[in-house]
Amino acid sequence: MTPTTSPVSDLGALRRHPDALAALLAGGGTLGSDELGWTTRALHVVRDLPRSPHDADTMSALARAYTSARVLHGAVVAGTIALPGVVGAGRAVRSGTRPADLADPDSALWRLADRYLDGSLDGGTRTGHDYPVEVQRVVVGLAELLSDPFRRAGDALRASRPELVDLAQDADELQRLTWAHLRLSVDRVLPAAEVARYRAEPLRDATSTLLTAVRERTGVALPARIMQRDDWQSALDAPRQDESHALFVAPRFFVENAEIAVLYGLGTLLTRRWLGQPDDVATAGAARHGAADVAAGTRRLTHTARFQSRRGARPFGYRSFAEFLRTVRERASVATSAADGAIEWHDAADEHPRGWCPAQHRYVTEAGAAGPGRRDVEDWRRYGRQQHGVEPVLGGDNPADLLGAVVMFTLLDEACPLRPGANAFDAIAGGAP
Repeated sequence: MTPTTSPVSDLGALRRHPDALAALLAGGGTLGSDELGWTTRALHVVRDLPRSPHDADTMSALARAYTSARVLHGAVVAGTIALPGVVGAGRAVRSGTRPADLADPDSALWRLADRYLDGSLDGGTRTGHDYPVEVQRVVVGLAELLSDPFRRAGDALRASRPELVDLAQDADELQRLTWAHLRLSVDRVLPAAEVARYRAEPLRDATSTLLTAVRERTGVALPARIMQRDDWQSALDAPRQDESHALFVAPRFFVENAEIAVLYGLGTLLTRRWLGQPDDVATAGAARHGAADVAAGTRRLTHTARFQSRRGARPFGYRSFAEFLRTVRERASVATSAADGAIEWHDAADEHPRGWCPAQHRYVTEAGAAGPGRRDVEDWRRYGRQQHGVEPVLGGDNPADLLGAVVMFTLLDEACPLRPGANAFDAIAGGAP
């Protein structure tokens, strides 16, 4: 019998389906000893690993542990933070709150958004970005809107289920440590200077090429997320984050998620304009199908997402509104309008869940639905009928569907500068269809 090369090889992986975990926690259930015990044991093992390159078998085991940690962490965040957070945001929008009115250029979130959109260039801080102020205003306003219900969800979790807060921190630390050890091993065969060259290439092609190089040189097929960021040394040195970061309730998450969500909503509206739809037709079609289009954006492979604002194969280094417009035009050029008002995306074969981001976790199963999420879907359907005369298409089985409704109906509000027919929208789109 061949001896194992590392204690990590004996860890195995979690066996419960991610959606079952999220639905369990959303309904107030508790995790079993298998999940809790596995996380504790895996974390102790990985903490004791030497900081040296690992062989292919150990790397494969680390990748399995990384994915299991993501599943567990995502279930906690999806079921106890994201679900009540987006339900609360939806109630605010339906009650008349307009996110764009919440944006204050003197606020901490506006300054954080500036730094996020500036990003970095060639290893240094980039000064200035090309986002129209109206787009930044909606992004910051949405971030402000999300901050209150998400923080309240975090406070409620700390007060009622502190063991899940501990678990989220442990799972988050395990993700960071396994990722850092994997990147340490990759670094020995694919130096940072070579990785940097991939970062300068278009995101979709460069990521696939980079992952192929990693597989050829390590003998291991790693998840795409492993190569998304390069600050692995920081994660190795300080893997445990505070509660707000482990629970995704720190301000930077509100800004990052708001930028992605707003651009997905704006991208679908621009596509409708560039398909020649008049504003009233575009508004009605977006009210019915737009939330589902936004939600679909969270279910695509990160490096093949339909509308990208990233320059190069790195997610947070350099965001570009011009790059976003380029990728929207690229996708719009192969899209068509369906008879029912939907956009037919002819690259839809690429859309399949990967990575188990908290937005992807389903909280509705055959056994039943999480009450607040299902009620929120019905409230959105009623709101769509009242405001636009159409019933929005909503699956309602993951936080992304409910966030999609928040974003789309925010953009379609008569006071939003990014709605079809508004001056700012026309300027971005280039005039009438």
